[in-house]
Amino acid sequence: MRIGRFLTVNEVNNYIVEYQSSALYLTLANQSIPNNTWTYLSWQTEKYDSDGFWIVAKPTEIVIPKSGIYVLYLCIDWFADNDGSRRCDSSLNLNPQIFDMIVPATLQENREEVMGVFYIRDDQPLKWNVYQNSGGALLITSAQILLVRHVDIDLW
Repeated sequence: MRIGRFLTVNEVNNYIVEYQSSALYLTLANQSIPNNTWTYLSWQTEKYDSDGFWIVAKPTEIVIPKSGIYVLYLCIDWFADNDGSRRCDSSLNLNPQIFDMIVPATLQENREEVMGVFYIRDDQPLKWNVYQNSGGALLITSAQILLVRHVDIDLW
């Protein structure tokens, strides 16, 4: 199974085994987002979790087990609607901060993607906030997040 355009689940597993790293892969489907209201993504399915990043009882939170450099990939697919805009933002002040993304609405499904390498501290949970202003509730048809801790190797 391919995760976005970048890694397969087997590639993530092989990386973790070879480099004794930490990783998380979560998905969600069909989350309704109210109009003009910032709303946390509520993750539904754990595909991989090496170190207890995610607790089912707190579906909006991702717990960082150890401070460090992480490769992060986030993908959000919004239902097609040509009104308003779509936004996503993280709950943390990550460096660099590129997460306040604004995507103009189109008649086709809208996709927001973030991929980067970030230093993330372990002292607070990571949450993803989304917003839309289409004039009514709008569906996120699917979303996925992949987080892999870098362990002093050349990723590229």
